Amino acid sequence: MFIIILIGASICCIIGYSTYNQAVKEKPLLSRIEEITNKENYTKIDDLSKNYVNAVIAAEDHRFYDHGAIDIIGIGRAVFNNIKEIIYNSVKLYKNNVAFVTKVKKEDKTVTYINHTYQNLLDDVNSFGTALYKLGLKGKRIAICGRNRYEWAVAHLSNLFGAIVSVPIDKELQVNELEDSLVRSKVDAIVFDEKYEENISIIKQNQKTNIKHFICMGNLEGYIKFDDLMKDGSKEIQKANKDFANNEVDSDKMSILLFTSGTTSKSKAVMLNQRAIAANIADMLMVESLYPTDTNIAFLPFHHIFGSTGMLVMLASGVKTVFPD
Repeated sequence: MFIIILIGASICCIIGYSTYNQAVKEKPLLSRIEEITNKENYTKIDDLSKNYVNAVIAAEDHRFYDHGAIDIIGIGRAVFNNIKEIIYNSVKLYKNNVAFVTKVKKEDKTVTYINHTYQNLLDDVNSFGTALYKLGLKGKRIAICGRNRYEWAVAHLSNLFGAIVSVPIDKELQVNELEDSLVRSKVDAIVFDEKYEENISIIKQNQKTNIKHFICMGNLEGYIKFDDLMKDGSKEIQKANKDFANNEVDSDKMSILLFTSGTTSKSKAVMLNQRAIAANIADMLMVESLYPTDTNIAFLPFHHIFGSTGMLVMLASGVKTVFPD
């Protein structure tokens, strides 16, 4: 693969240099410069308003002063086709950086915080995804319903990595609307927040959906527990089970089935592929200055595309994400 890329790059360089030589023969470079500078409306950059210059740089290339003639980082970002490639790249660059911080309240009301590094995140995604494969969910659809939290991110990334269609669901929906969305999306499993167990319990009893696996982010009895799946998946990986980790993502296939808000009528289901999301992330990084030392407060709900894509933008940049109470 590397040899093919090298050959392709060499051909492009040869063609580019040949085109340059031909252009210079037709009119020398100095002559072209002189022709431009002698035009009536020619303006030197020093004569332009600094506010105008800064505005152009902010909109077109905020890292203009930080890179040379070739922006290697910009080119690198453009070659990512899917979310799995982006996250693996972030782990390579920011392995020991904190990706997420979770708050844990103990029975004695004391509070502790857990730092999940980028390496921890990848390990958890591979463990959870491996367990989903063991449940026979490869190629299926899994809904996610809950507050912004670490388990939500792990479940979503596991879906995206593993050829499982991720179906984010609004946690605030009335039980009949929630049930309708689950029926229409034809999901085979749901990962849900224990806070909304009452609605999930009703839906489970009604048996109108296609859901075979009810996975609770907490430790409620009567449901598959998120942590148990993580542990089971980790054991499978230790046994050299690499089916999930080795899955190749089809960047153009539907990976997310997203419901609109449905303010004027019944919500619509929107199909999204990973190539489009990856391009959106690259576009965001071209106009926003984000650094590995930054901290993001995830208050935009992940079930909205703005919230979930924003989360991915932060992960692409090595940023730490925390969750508000």
